[in-house]
Amino acid sequence: MDHENTKRIHRHICSLSKMYIEYINKTFLEHDLSVMCNPLVIAAVKNAEGRFLTQKEIAQEAGISQPAVARAVEKMVSSGLLEKIEDERDRRCYNISITEKGKALFDEYLAFGLEIIPKIYKGISNEDLAALIRCSKKLIDNLKDLGIKAPMLLGSTF
Repeated sequence: MDHENTKRIHRHICSLSKMYIEYINKTFLEHDLSVMCNPLVIAAVKNAEGRFLTQKEIAQEAGISQPAVARAVEKMVSSGLLEKIEDERDRRCYNISITEKGKALFDEYLAFGLEIIPKIYKGISNEDLAALIRCSKKLIDNLKDLGIKAPMLLGSTF
């Protein structure tokens, strides 16, 4: 691939990523789902299926930094989405689990995502979407080969 095409593709991927996240965030805020401080954090805890996780485990599962997890957990505990219990063996650590309120909001978040995602892909043929999926998977595989960990997905919904 020539240098100009490489630069063009890089710019497109960067723009697409930023615009995609901006649209998702803006749309969720407009529908009062802003309390979902970090969906990756809550997804990690929800995927634990009832067992407690430490902030370190959440950070590893979600693929984000421990300080970011700590801030998100505090906000979500304050909002009643997560609960945080001091570890009996190590009082420096906390065990985190999802509340019923957190489960309900996360399920609403995923359901709403199913409504807005088709708007982003409007006008793209199934053939082009299949090509996009193949290319995206290859990019992810190449990045994994370079030692980059794939982020956790928000379930099979997205």
